[in-house]
Amino acid sequence: MILDNQFSLPVAMEDAFDALVDPALVVPSLSGAKRGPSVDDRTVRAELRLEVGSLVIPYRGTLRVDERDREAGALRLSVEAREGRGKGTARGRVEIRLRESGEATRVAMRSELEVEGRAERAGEAAVRAAVAALVDELAAGLAARVQAAPAAPRAPRLREPDPAPAPPPPAAAQAPPPPRRDEAPAPVPGRVRIMTTEPIPAASVAPRDSLAETLAARPWLVPLVVAGLLLLAVAMVRRRRG
Repeated sequence: MILDNQFSLPVAMEDAFDALVDPALVVPSLSGAKRGPSVDDRTVRAELRLEVGSLVIPYRGTLRVDERDREAGALRLSVEAREGRGKGTARGRVEIRLRESGEATRVAMRSELEVEGRAERAGEAAVRAAVAALVDELAAGLAARVQAAPAAPRAPRLREPDPAPAPPPPAAAQAPPPPRRDEAPAPVPGRVRIMTTEPIPAASVAPRDSLAETLAARPWLVPLVVAGLLLLAVAMVRRRRG
């Protein structure tokens, strides 16, 4: 059979989850329940009395936590038990979902339960009523215990540091400012070539040698010039006498 039950715990979802997986809180919340030795870190032995109609049926068995997700608020349990006096059995799986509801936590339980023996003979309606009463007792006992227990200190959430500012990009090379109109442009080393479509006389562009360089290169010019000057002087004298 499938059973759906709900209850509320007056604590935050994380605290409600911790309470539901703590046998030290769950077992004392149920009258007639006893905790036995642990089988492993997920399985515990326990005893429980279930009142089905006019019958009180003791069970002994194990409760195992198959899956647990604290952040999502989800639990999956499995139960296997036998009657303390008789051959009847009870086994099943329980899924628990937790959801925040204001300042409280809503707990939804879905159980798939199979019973044999005296509980089966009592009828499904009696079993459903017995399980509902058991869940109500668990809810009331847990609520009283979690409210009485001091709240566990929680580590504060550290604020993540702001990302470091990115380093500024390297300064781009700046072009020199253009020269002002009243300033002559700086000379540029190198050769200057004049390009023209018309031929330029060599005399206009060839550099002129100094007098000393000319005489050094042409030593015969000196006597020639002197001889010319003497002839000119003789001619002038003759002209005056005539």
